[in-house]
Amino acid sequence: MKNYRVYGNKPYNIILLHGGPGAPGSLSSLGKLLSDKFGLIEHLQESDSIEGQIEELKNIYDTHEKEPFTIIGHSWGAWLGYIFAAKYPECVKKLILVGAGPFESKYINEMNDTRENRFTDEDRHIISKQWEVMKSDASIEKKKMAFGIMGTVMSKIDSYEVLGDVKEEITDYKPKAFFKLMEEANVLRKCGELLSMGKNIKCKVIAIHGDYDPHPYKGVDETLSNVVDDFKMILIEKCGHYPWKEVNGREKFLKIMCDLL
Repeated sequence: MKNYRVYGNKPYNIILLHGGPGAPGSLSSLGKLLSDKFGLIEHLQESDSIEGQIEELKNIYDTHEKEPFTIIGHSWGAWLGYIFAAKYPECVKKLILVGAGPFESKYINEMNDTRENRFTDEDRHIISKQWEVMKSDASIEKKKMAFGIMGTVMSKIDSYEVLGDVKEEITDYKPKAFFKLMEEANVLRKCGELLSMGKNIKCKVIAIHGDYDPHPYKGVDETLSNVVDDFKMILIEKCGHYPWKEVNGREKFLKIMCDLL
């Protein structure tokens, strides 16, 4: 089974990296929105390690056009694209980071406080109930279901005003991969290695961020501008973590994307 899906027509020189981690297929709606004008590959991440996912991505590159491609990474996928561009700079023409998490640990409390202030009592009850399932000896299928429910609540918290016509074609939920990858990534962030990787990136880097996104945009802007040679931040007002899914974000976001691509 291939670990990617394609949208649009050849050449497939744009790759989509989904978030989560552990939510393969969560950029299907974006792939479809851009497919009228562009050929795109959506990487369906399988490995539960950063190195494994980087090599999956390199294998996709090697089996396609073998020309530098544009990466669009959302959330976790933004970090993955960033790490890939640092390791294989010759493979990346342009790097677009959408809703990236902060690249330094000092911004984490702000992110967590923002989310905490948005939770309703019902949200807290749902999250608490699903955490109990995740920590129990329940079957993997029940844990996947709990992981998906938690993701739905967090998506609501992270969004400003969501459109009602968006459905993602999630191929699977991978809670075990989520915890393992985030633990590995947080170690890189805490020791400063994640940020310093940016010194090896040779392509243009554009960060697109909603101003309502609880991931502080300053945690991307104020950090990457100091290490990436060619960096630009674009902020979308009244928009959260998923710009292409939002009432105030979609049109602006798609215009920005078409201009960049």
